[in-house]
Amino acid sequence: MESEDDDWEICYDDGFVYKRKRRRLNPPEPVTSSEPDSEKLRKERKKQTLLKLKSKYENEIVEAQEAIIHDISNLCDVAEAMCFKQEQLSKQSLFDLPIWSTPHELMQVLCYDD
Repeated sequence: MESEDDDWEICYDDGFVYKRKRRRLNPPEPVTSSEPDSEKLRKERKKQTLLKLKSKYENEIVEAQEAIIHDISNLCDVAEAMCFKQEQLSKQSLFDLPIWSTPHELMQVLCYDD
């Protein structure tokens, strides 16, 4: 009967108590105080690494947004220049009307399609 007791071990696992066959190899040592510290340090390093990565990606996003805003601003400037040029051409066509000539000539110019 004694040999049967040697083959079994009592395990305490998170509030549960049970018997299991004894392992041939020695079970791992209980967690020492340095392991939680190393785990804490590992988590802190991981957190710092993730924060650096987040900061890097945020900077890249900001740079991309600035480039997009710059491109759109350039497009707006080009569109504004085109509108200004078209307005100048429209004004010039009105200034070129022969208002001091005869009404018949004025009507011909106004009715003429380009």
